Amino acid sequence: MSPHREGPASVPAKCFILGEYAVLTGLPAWLAAFSPRFSRRAKSAGGSAIHPQSPAGRWLQKSNSAFEGLFFDPFNSAGGFGASTAQFLLAHDPAPTPQVWADYRGLFLESELRPSGADLVCQQSGGLVFFQIHREGPFKTATESFESRTVAIPGTRWPIAVFSATQIGGRKVDTHAHLSQRDLSLKLDSPALWSAWSPILLEAGDALSPARALDVEHLGSLMTRYARALGLHGLESPAAREDRLAIEPGHGVWGVKGCGALLNDSLIVAYDPKIWNSSHLFEAEWYQTAMARGLECVTPELTLDIGLSDDR
Repeated sequence: MSPHREGPASVPAKCFILGEYAVLTGLPAWLAAFSPRFSRRAKSAGGSAIHPQSPAGRWLQKSNSAFEGLFFDPFNSAGGFGASTAQFLLAHDPAPTPQVWADYRGLFLESELRPSGADLVCQQSGGLVFFQIHREGPFKTATESFESRTVAIPGTRWPIAVFSATQIGGRKVDTHAHLSQRDLSLKLDSPALWSAWSPILLEAGDALSPARALDVEHLGSLMTRYARALGLHGLESPAAREDRLAIEPGHGVWGVKGCGALLNDSLIVAYDPKIWNSSHLFEAEWYQTAMARGLECVTPELTLDIGLSDDR
């Protein structure tokens, strides 16, 4: 067997701030890396083995490699925050991000729509990451590359609460199975959808420029507008829409958006810190509404984390 990654290492969780689905078509996306972290541990520390049919398991077979130790998931395998790509990063030998991205994407050549790999790039890099795929040539045979850059560095803190929804029965959507659906590919080719989300992402490119201080209130409005645009085109689940509509009117709420396939895995809420600081957030009516709907708060304040780390 070839050399493999050994020793303790960790990878941050991730969420799409803006751009899921759009990123599959060559438009930009912005993703945040944050804690808690996934990790590779010694077997004595506990965890789970890599499933052979997961992207990490398939890569280990393809590269004739082995995974020493166990994988620890702080979300107890509920999904929604990048466990699959975290496993892949921890199973892959150390390599530049473009190589890891190409190897990951290479596992899905037969898929109707391949995963963008934006989450993998974010989790390897850390911080708030801009990501966009560039294609040259016909769609099916195009030469692909990506552009990414750090928009905000690890340690940056924003008044954005992150909630998990996948612990609710029936909420987790299998992303890879979802991307294999033929009707999704046709939906993403819709000119009406492009017209709906392109202005929002163009505005986000200016709002999330590294040269500008982030206006979280503006970002919150972009989050809500993006979620609404996806919802109007069948890319927001009924449950995710109900969560958004229940929380959106809350006092001090600047914006609400689901994340993941059908925006169904998690929920992010931008809020006014002058009204609700993170230590008193539980008093907010909208926060209590989220709890009553079965959502679980992962972090009351989004603090950007470092990327893939050797923890030895």
